[in-house]
Amino acid sequence: MGTNSPQIQLDLWQEPPPAAASVKPMTVLSYGLGADSTLVLIEMLRDPAGYGLEPDLSDLIVITATVGSEWRETVRLVEDHIFPLLRRHQVRYIQVARCGPYEADGWEILADSRSPQRFIPRGRWTLMDELSLNGTVVQAAGGNSCSLKYKGWPLDQWALAEFPDRPFRKVVGYHAREQKRARTYDGCQQEENLKARRTICTVEYPLIEQSWDRDIVEARLFTEFGFLWPKSYCTFCVYSGSCSARPAHMALARPP
Repeated sequence: MGTNSPQIQLDLWQEPPPAAASVKPMTVLSYGLGADSTLVLIEMLRDPAGYGLEPDLSDLIVITATVGSEWRETVRLVEDHIFPLLRRHQVRYIQVARCGPYEADGWEILADSRSPQRFIPRGRWTLMDELSLNGTVVQAAGGNSCSLKYKGWPLDQWALAEFPDRPFRKVVGYHAREQKRARTYDGCQQEENLKARRTICTVEYPLIEQSWDRDIVEARLFTEFGFLWPKSYCTFCVYSGSCSARPAHMALARPP
């Protein structure tokens, strides 16, 4: 895996050769709880070598940025179906979150375990806290700025703390119809590399490499679990009201 994924190529500085060239970089899966990254995780656990991982998965870290308003049903599915797999394979699972509305407030690790039991639904500060404080609602204009602030930033801060002087391999679960998102993500990562004057990480998109779109993802997960795995998003997300997303959103919102 990873041979055809978009790679960041930087030639603006000369990096010294690594102290130990034989040291394999760690792989970090950004796990958003939804269908796409869930399938990537399932496939990694099933075929570590095919994803460039050690047979015992000792070089894999799975991490989630906790925004604070995930659907209870999605959390239940992760606890019932994904956490047992992580425990069985002894894969390190981490949750991170912001500590406040400003970067100066910092970030925190909510969980760090090879035997996760319960998903921690929120940290000290959430997106809903910020919206309530400002008396506003999340905005559709301007792109996914809430995701960048409450997911991207704490994930990046954790990575800089965990890997201060060596690159790692980041795996992102964008599906085959999200190549534009992948290009945007690569651009953002390149900017971060330039600021740090080193390659912080390389980024790979297994679903794009295999041309698996959302329909294929959902079909494979249905075969795996016997039900349709939902998308992960905040209960109040404005994008859930779009025509294509509305039926699934209404199904989640409907009382059991």
